[in-house]
Amino acid sequence: MSQRLRGEAAGGSRSERWTALLVTARDGDESAFDRLHDEARPALFRRAQQRLNDASLADDVVSQTFQRVWEHRARYDPAQSNASTWLYRILEQRVTDALKKARTGAREVLGFEGTTAGTEEDGGEGTVRQEPTDDVEPAPGEETDRQRVARLVREAMAKLSPADRRVLEQFHYEGLDYKQIAATLDRPSEKAVGPRLTRARQRLLALLPPEALL
Repeated sequence: MSQRLRGEAAGGSRSERWTALLVTARDGDESAFDRLHDEARPALFRRAQQRLNDASLADDVVSQTFQRVWEHRARYDPAQSNASTWLYRILEQRVTDALKKARTGAREVLGFEGTTAGTEEDGGEGTVRQEPTDDVEPAPGEETDRQRVARLVREAMAKLSPADRRVLEQFHYEGLDYKQIAATLDRPSEKAVGPRLTRARQRLLALLPPEALL
């Protein structure tokens, strides 16, 4: 990180700090992304909760926002907009999608959560299909879309590193929150869980075949 960016990340306005961190993360510094996540998440969560009036859904939307930021960090150009504007624009897209799905009853989830019996960007890219349930039973030996996606996700999960697989299982299959997951880490830090989940989801999505994605 340049001396100027170090100074902006350490002080200055919120917008300057976020921009300095995002530029540094764009250039390959994962710790800068972690710091951006720690600082920006509370503000983004407040905005999402105000718009959605649902804390759980707001948390999912903010997670999706950081997933999108991580995926497309290389596209960020501080000459076009500061990081605050960029983050809130992505958040608003995710909020709008969540409101549309709530109105239509659509079930679309980021990553793989919808393929489990439990619970969790531009254009819906990187999302796994979850078909609405109905009363039609598949013919013997046939695999439903939902079963096929679940199988593909299981196969992709098996290819992840143990650390990535474990954090995804804890959050999505076991229903643990950030604090509970942090307690299982070698260096317990609740702030570290969000970035870990974001990167693990990205690696999972990279392993999934096109037929598992919308």
